[in-house]
Amino acid sequence: MFDARTLRFGAGSHALGSADLLLDPAASPDGMPVGDGTTAPDTVAIGEAAVGPVVQAASGVVTPMTVRVTEDSSPLAFQITWDASALAAPQAFRDGVIAAAEELEGQYRNAVTVNIRVGYGTIGKQTLPGFALGESAGFLASMSYATYLAATRLGVTSADDASAAASLPDTMPVSGTMLTTTAEAKALGLMSPTRAGTDGLVGFSSAVPFTYDTSGGVPSGSYDFNSVALHELTEVMGRILLTGSSIGSIANAYTPLDMLHFSSVGVRTFTSGAPGYLSVDNGATDIADFNTVSGADAGDWASSMDNDPYNAFGGSGVVDQVSAADLTALDVIGWTRGGVTTAALGASIETAQGAGGLVAGMGFAGISEVGGVAGDSYSYALGGPDAAAFNLSGAGNQAVLAAGSTDVLGEANGAVYALTLTATDTTAGTTTTADPLDIVVGSSGADMINLAGLSGAAGRVTPSFVFGLDGADTIDGTGMSGRLWLDGGAGADSLTGGDNVTDYIYGASSDSTPTSMDVITNFRPGIDAIDLTGLGMALTFVGKLTTRSIGAGDVGWLRNGANTFLYVNTSGTAETLAHADMKIELLGKVAIGNGDIVHL
Repeated sequence: MFDARTLRFGAGSHALGSADLLLDPAASPDGMPVGDGTTAPDTVAIGEAAVGPVVQAASGVVTPMTVRVTEDSSPLAFQITWDASALAAPQAFRDGVIAAAEELEGQYRNAVTVNIRVGYGTIGKQTLPGFALGESAGFLASMSYATYLAATRLGVTSADDASAAASLPDTMPVSGTMLTTTAEAKALGLMSPTRAGTDGLVGFSSAVPFTYDTSGGVPSGSYDFNSVALHELTEVMGRILLTGSSIGSIANAYTPLDMLHFSSVGVRTFTSGAPGYLSVDNGATDIADFNTVSGADAGDWASSMDNDPYNAFGGSGVVDQVSAADLTALDVIGWTRGGVTTAALGASIETAQGAGGLVAGMGFAGISEVGGVAGDSYSYALGGPDAAAFNLSGAGNQAVLAAGSTDVLGEANGAVYALTLTATDTTAGTTTTADPLDIVVGSSGADMINLAGLSGAAGRVTPSFVFGLDGADTIDGTGMSGRLWLDGGAGADSLTGGDNVTDYIYGASSDSTPTSMDVITNFRPGIDAIDLTGLGMALTFVGKLTTRSIGAGDVGWLRNGANTFLYVNTSGTAETLAHADMKIELLGKVAIGNGDIVHL
């Protein structure tokens, strides 16, 4: 286990938390760090089927202790499970954890879900030391250096990424084993982005006074909670140095951050006690110095990074600010800095679809910037081989993607249109890397749209909007790791989502009715969503139905046999379920929550 001791020091500062590292989430479901008397299991090896504790129970019911945090403009999501201690904490504590998660979702845009358990005065089943502000315990995955190197070079999304990847040697520069946290492995594309096992545990002091709202500053003797929460969450995301430590049965363990730890130009250091710094250009530039104080985490910053959330030590009475070095540290270990994100435009999604394709000039997707500087102005540009068939117009830092001056024609079994989107911060003069987006358009017939087959291996990671149009379509997202928006249109469609988040879009009540019903084959509560905003009316989610009728403007579900059925009443009076305006079948016993249904 990584040394989990924290330092005792004067009243003006506290240890910002140690990073315990757990080798196998399946073997440590209660969050007991390796080294406390338990036996260290083997690591989860990349390429193996690693199953850890899941957020959902076997029945599919999401417990009230779990909340999914999604910042509207980001594909990154944190799924938080509150321990009993956290449920008993002040509401401001839970709100503070959620706010920190949302801040990270605004800074990075990897389409992954990070699953964490949160305690108040505890971490897992252990009590936090009274002098620690917070503590984290991240689960680990092992891989070869070659696997890590290939993923890093493939995942370049920024100038810092490119420089860091270029500085990495072709063979491992030190004898040992590469490890990442499982959250980091997701970001690098080495694990399923929605793998359900716990990625890490975080705990926060219940004894030290915290300030949760720092808008008026932090009083003397109190600590900036947001700073501590960011500190612990980012350790679960992989902001750690191992410096050759032994982790359970693995000796000489190293992380991606270790590969960017330098003592001078061209000289890497793998020692925690000696001076070293983060560099993305082979040591030429010192971005920030790492901590060298024994007992505190080697991957935290030294005290020279004053009032910084990632400093090893936190002072009272100050508001800590995220620095450029903080953003870079996460960027170069696999987390993609802000860029362009996409969302379906429910208000016009139905009118954007014609009999044979997408209607000229009609918007179907909203485009916004994520991860940039609040208050700056942004413009957007459309690229890619099929850009001429579409139009991008913007106002107020938002843009709308629409078919161009003529209809965008579909084809039987799907036509693929390949686009890219970039955002320019016109205030700062910086432009994001081009983000790919595919638009797939079927025909008015019974299409068989196999997305992985249409996209090919390279396109499976590309976010995709899919329009089946009329007809009883089969849209299959199996093997797709990019986010999907599936709109089957009218007709009894069969819809299968991908490995990442899938939004099932409905623009009219006629898209799925009791007599012509869609079937969603693999809906995952807490991950996927059914978007009903295109219906254009205010709805109320009432949960599981207890009678064979549904009230006016209600959305509810009921199980029948082995499957689950979602009912929507768009009329002004109650209806029997047999005559409900909408009916959608979800295969399996699915417990649908309010967060799974997007509506006005």
